[in-house]
Amino acid sequence: MEVKTATLIGTRLPHYKSKKDPQYIKLKDKIKDKIIYLIEEKSINYFISGLSVGSDQLCASIVIELKNKYKNIILEAAIACYNQDMYWEEKNKINYQKILSMCDKKKYITNSLYTKNCMKKRNIYMANKSDLILALWNGVPGGNTAKTVDYASKKGVTVIIINPYL
Repeated sequence: MEVKTATLIGTRLPHYKSKKDPQYIKLKDKIKDKIIYLIEEKSINYFISGLSVGSDQLCASIVIELKNKYKNIILEAAIACYNQDMYWEEKNKINYQKILSMCDKKKYITNSLYTKNCMKKRNIYMANKSDLILALWNGVPGGNTAKTVDYASKKGVTVIIINPYL
């Protein structure tokens, strides 16, 4: 069976009071529907996430949830560096480690500690390996998500955008 790969990237999410917030649930359902579409209609069976706080972790957790129904899907963690989570709040570090432990594959992009270019290298790796990018992005230029979308688009990679603020 041909492996078709999608990278799941995005900006930090809007601030929700909790995971029970109706807007959060609406966004999660929209992402889940799109990932199911990618599996069923686009034959995507391999997903990559950089597991950054926000969109990356939300998308990865949805893929993990869907593995119960879709046994053939694989989730790879593309880890920028050995201490990727060093500047994060404790709750985000805990969530990162939980998701990381459930990934099928782990790929360290650099063999070093955090540098100013490690996230860029990770994003280029993911875009180069993918047939499709699913980006949670509000269209604001300049950030890592915008740069990855631009890079992937120039390479001819299909990009699907979900605006997390709508």
